[in-house]
Formats: sequence, C-alpha cells, structure tokens
Amino acid sequence: MKKIFFGIMVTLLFMSLVACTSTNEEAAKIEEQEAGGIEVDNDDNGLEEDAEGIGHHDELPYEWAGSYELAGGIYTLKFNQNELGDESMLIAFILENSNITDLEHHAAHMMEEDAPNLNSILVGEEFEAHHEYTYLLALNTEGESTFTFTISQAGRYRIFTEHHPDEFGMQILTEEDSEIAVNDSVEYEGHDHDHSH
Repeated sequence: MKKIFFGIMVTLLFMSLVACTSTNEEAAKIEEQEAGGIEVDNDDNGLEEDAEGIGHHDELPYEWAGSYELAGGIYTLKFNQNELGDESMLIAFILENSNITDLEHHAAHMMEEDAPNLNSILVGEEFEAHHEYTYLLALNTEGESTFTFTISQAGRYRIFTEHHPDEFGMQILTEEDSEIAVNDSVEYEGHDHDHSH
C-alpha cells in the first residue's frame, strides 16, 4: 500500500514539474519576443507585429494610403483611366479610431494574408466596405471602372491601395456625385509590383 501511495505521489510531483517547466518556457518565449521588439497583437486576428512596423516586409502589398471621412451611406469608387492596363486592384479599409496602433503594418498583413483567398468584385458590382477588410477589384484594362460600396460604420477610414491611385484617376464620390477629399496621403516605396500582365 505504501509503495502504491509513494508511486502516485512521485507521479503527481513529476507532472507538476513538467507543467511548471512548460509554463516557464512560454513565459521565457514571451519575454524573449518583447526583448526583441516583438509585441503580440491582442486583436482577433492573432497577428504578431514588431515595433519597427512595416520595416520587416520585403515588399509592401500597397503603394499608397489616404484617409477619407465616410458617413454611413452609398458611395461610388471610380477609376477614370487605367494607364498601365492593370487587371485588378487590392484595396483595404481600416477605421482609424479603432484600437490598431500601427495601421501600415496591420494593412500589410491584412492584404498579404487576404489576397490569395479573395474573389474578384467585377466592374459595376456593389460591396459593403467593412473595417479591416481587403477587396480585390477587377478592372477594365482600358478605360473607366466603377464600383458602388456601402459604409455602415461611419468614421475616418485609412484606405490602402495596391497601385497608386493617380495611375487611375481614382475618386470616391457621394450619392450626390460630390468628390470626397483625401487627407494625409502617403506614397510607399518597396512595392515592386510588375505592372505588365
């Protein structure tokens, strides 16, 4: 009886030591990541973001970003031209007043991870633009391409585009056909996209 009791106690002691070691290893990993400038993003995506932001991306999935004040409603996204004959355009929407601290880095992860799984939105089709979503717009390779999108959650959106909007004469228009002004636009280097198709 004493041998069985002793055996159970030894087994329990061993199991608690293994559990402590695993917990300590996890804690050590987290400390190591934090020391190396990596923080764990606590949003639902489970993405890891480093303190240097977009610096670790070899090639950014976007060339441009700009901010738009968008009330709830219906908008027209218009590409007046297509200088280089691009067949498609990735576009991402992020609400600026959300809990995301590094919008550029977050957008890079969104666009890279979403792109392989996206279905094209065809010219003339409608879509609802959601916070933290990427869309793949199929473009007319020559001339104008127009899309309609709806905003349900009003706010200031940071919009990231795969190609520079100047190549397309991109506009966002209200239902009354008034153009929404872009604010704080930024061009990015390091996007080595091949425009030939």
